Amino acid sequence: MIAEQIKIILGKGHHSKDDIDVLATYFEKHHEGLDGKEWADCICKMDNIITASGSDFDTVAFMEKAYNGFASYNTRLFSNQGIILKHLCKLYIQRGNRKDAIKTMRKYMYCMLADEAKHNRDYNQHYYSFRSFSEYSLKDIKEETISVAHPRTFNDPLDTLMYWWLENKIKNIPSGNEVDDEFYIMMKKVAEHIKLRCLISAKGRDAKDLSVLMWSHYARNHTGFCVEYELPESYFDSLDST
Repeated sequence: MIAEQIKIILGKGHHSKDDIDVLATYFEKHHEGLDGKEWADCICKMDNIITASGSDFDTVAFMEKAYNGFASYNTRLFSNQGIILKHLCKLYIQRGNRKDAIKTMRKYMYCMLADEAKHNRDYNQHYYSFRSFSEYSLKDIKEETISVAHPRTFNDPLDTLMYWWLENKIKNIPSGNEVDDEFYIMMKKVAEHIKLRCLISAKGRDAKDLSVLMWSHYARNHTGFCVEYELPESYFDSLDST
């Protein structure tokens, strides 16, 4: 079944059980012919098709298989994985499966953060972190690791805009939309467990191009140190399921 035929079936006003079976077979076994966003959008449209047809087709099981297949073939299409994960999370919420909804929400938020990082990263630049001397910062150098912290502990309030956005989103959800309400409340709770490390890039390839203010704000008033990182392109290659 080629992609154009799949598009024709998706565009029909009414769908039979045979249509659903054909679509399910395609999305569970094939991962070519549609670009990433088309593929993800079509997967989510399947739920509307199944609901409208009155079929007893197991939508959640289908979405789980489709996501796993898509993610294994498209490890770096984080935004498109996010489309499917968001839809799957809402299906879990609708069915009262809170445990799987939270697990899916964690993957969804990872994809959104990874996609943001991917689009804001220049692989030709080196990145820097200004640190004060401490047991943790010295351990990072010794073990070649990058320690992380909760954004609320950062000294720049702009680093916590995500939490302000979530609170505002929850306040403005239309009344009566219980699934969306629960989705964003769950997102806020999961976000409280996110830990990050902020890195900055220089305009050139030399640390001398960095603002002197970095030393006063992040290196304990010029008494700390600066670490230079060269991250490989494979850094965000796959989703860590753990």
